Amino acid sequence: MGGDPPIYDAGVVGASERYPDLAQFFGGYLHQDWAMEYPDAHAAVGAAIAESSPDRLTECRHQLDELLATVETEEEMQPVVNDLTGWGYSPPGDGWSSYRDWLIEVRTRLG
Repeated sequence: MGGDPPIYDAGVVGASERYPDLAQFFGGYLHQDWAMEYPDAHAAVGAAIAESSPDRLTECRHQLDELLATVETEEEMQPVVNDLTGWGYSPPGDGWSSYRDWLIEVRTRLG
């Protein structure tokens, strides 16, 4: 026993619990009604960056780095992103080739 819990195991250890700052960051701006508030997901992420504290952005960078380093497949990544956004955003449904590519872009924007 010991070590980190699994990234996502059918709700046993949800991504939003493992990555609470990312859950706040994404869930607050890419929720189910985000398209009513922002022209596109890029703008929603921009608002999240502009309105988040420096400490939250630092934690988001760290949590995104860990997520990208530990979740290897799209099959694993999809439920993680779904959990973090509250099922409010699907990168492949918005023209991204993968969940990972979208997260890498968000990480780049975070600096």
